[in-house]
Amino acid sequence: MKKLSLMFMVLLSIATMSANTFTKVTSAPEDWSGQYLVVYEKSATEAWIFNGKDEAQDYVTATIADGKIVSDDLDQYAVSVATMNGGYSIKVGAQYMGGDASKNTIKFNAQPILNTISMDSVVYFTSNTSVLRFNPTSTISNNKESAIRFRYYKAATYARQKGFQLYKGTVEPVTTKMDTISVTEARARIDAGKLGACYVYGVVATTPSDPGSYKNTIFWMTDIKNPNDSLEGYKISGLNGADILTIKDIPFGLGDTIMIFANNLALYNSSIYETSSGYFAAMLGKTNMQDVSANYPYGLGALYQGEESGKHKWDIAIQVSETDNKGVVFAIKNNDNHGIAGNYSLAENSTYNADGTPVAISGSVKIKYASTSATGYNMYEVVSTFKAGNNMYRIEGTYELPGWKADLTDNISLENDIPFTPIQDAEITCAQAKEFALSLESGATSDIEVTVIGYATSLLDAQSNATQQSFWMDDEKGTKKTFEVFYCDLPAGKKVIVGTKVAVTGKVSNYNGTTAEIKNGKIRIIEGGEDVKRTAVVESVPDGAITVARAMEIGNALTAEVGTTATTDDDYIVLGYVAKVSYAMQNDTATWSMTDEQGATFGDLQAYKCKIAADIYAGDQVFVIGKIAKYQKDASTANIEIAKGEGHFAALTTDIKEVIATIAEKVKTVKVIVNGQLYIIRDGKTYTTQGILVE
Repeated sequence: MKKLSLMFMVLLSIATMSANTFTKVTSAPEDWSGQYLVVYEKSATEAWIFNGKDEAQDYVTATIADGKIVSDDLDQYAVSVATMNGGYSIKVGAQYMGGDASKNTIKFNAQPILNTISMDSVVYFTSNTSVLRFNPTSTISNNKESAIRFRYYKAATYARQKGFQLYKGTVEPVTTKMDTISVTEARARIDAGKLGACYVYGVVATTPSDPGSYKNTIFWMTDIKNPNDSLEGYKISGLNGADILTIKDIPFGLGDTIMIFANNLALYNSSIYETSSGYFAAMLGKTNMQDVSANYPYGLGALYQGEESGKHKWDIAIQVSETDNKGVVFAIKNNDNHGIAGNYSLAENSTYNADGTPVAISGSVKIKYASTSATGYNMYEVVSTFKAGNNMYRIEGTYELPGWKADLTDNISLENDIPFTPIQDAEITCAQAKEFALSLESGATSDIEVTVIGYATSLLDAQSNATQQSFWMDDEKGTKKTFEVFYCDLPAGKKVIVGTKVAVTGKVSNYNGTTAEIKNGKIRIIEGGEDVKRTAVVESVPDGAITVARAMEIGNALTAEVGTTATTDDDYIVLGYVAKVSYAMQNDTATWSMTDEQGATFGDLQAYKCKIAADIYAGDQVFVIGKIAKYQKDASTANIEIAKGEGHFAALTTDIKEVIATIAEKVKTVKVIVNGQLYIIRDGKTYTTQGILVE
């Protein structure tokens, strides 16, 4: 019987990377990942190497010979380049570095800072619009010294600096000691900010991705003891760093227990625990899926994971097709309390038909100890309910776990007692909403939106504010608490009281395994309720107002780089309906989204921390005065907004476009943007902003 002794070693002798030869990069690679010296070439033979500090003379010297720098003590100055969303991170020592859009400086941070890398005759690290350059001279201006140094320089001073070259390290293996840890411990280290290299072991929980041109693969791992903890193996190479050229070259598969080397640990986008590059190190337990349902296209199976302290370890898996065994669900151990019980989601959310089209798979598994057989084997009852395509399936079976085999008797059928599962935008009762929510994992939220209809039975005033309410619902009037509405948006001028019949739209959640709820949804009052006493003063819409759609056109035409904001030169008046209140009024300001459609739940333009004279509600008609801005969050996402402008309540109308048309008839001066250029139309003639007549 194979024992997994490697999995539980605290320390392991490993090969780490120590560079002693650095070769000049002469053309831009497809992927810049690696270790480099940042070099200003003082001459053909003299290298000034960035030492990783933001100070005068932040360099050490070395000799260049035949396009190489050879030394035994330069590793400490090498920067580590790794991919991240939108570009690369650049790590020097224990910190990441980047630039500031308005300063000549180097920013250092414990978390990655986005850089883009390009190359012509020299190399460019660009971060927040500033570029890493070398200042070759020392000058004094305004009693301040501009010293010889490497720094990120802003555009105003960029031309006075010199470019640099990168020399990539060639690695030699050296023997050292390094931790071998579980997925759970890796997550704990990331939470504690301990992001150094290590070995991580666990179960492969998703099918490894096709390497494509990257020569590595991406997949998720789960912990054997705590399968709710997961970690993404990001850009993992083959055995000991070998390239993976095709998907067939990946040396492990779904369900295998493996050990990988992580160059470092990371928390990506504040939510994804991952290893930032690394390689496959060892196979700790090859999957042996026992197909026990040959007569059915779906079934349960057992995977033997080995022995720990004389007790045999198993994983339960769901087979979702006749050819693919996908979805390690959780570990079960033959221990003193006869195993574990609970609901667990499938590890893989989808599979594919023979023609390559995806089939959605979702569901849960329950397991409980049943009895000990006459021969001493433990018997376990297993129930699985899941959805494949539009069909719901239920699998019931019994496991006999003697330590060397798994016997399963199962049947598969469509059952009436499967959890209620609505379709997108369905109208459902409070009881159905509760059943649907509690069929999800504890803490999980549905992928679809529904509308729950019922009566308010108890108010949660402490969890309410001027624009949102929290309360309990049931299918009948009374005091029964079946479904919870938590901080959901109120309609304009209305509030919910006990007995109000409401329709609440949003995604249902299973809160802590016991409470079914919709959080941050939208409330529609069907009957009952009370009018809110509004203090809002309605004002006439000024001449020159534009629609939200027009504001979005103007905003999207602005140019902003990643992490920066571009704004118009002039103020605009934007008229629209409030779609959602993000932050209720506080200190005379609020934040909301706007749209041209009355009753819409999603707004395009954001009014960010704008002044407002009274509480604002979804459905209110308002106009906002201020500069239109475009905030470029990342390479693919931009927000159009008016930040810190002035909000005013407008008389409610049925068609904003009619209001705009009426205003336009009265306006003699109109501003337009054509091909990115602002023009002024006055009395039928077109002028530039400098007053020059355009013929």
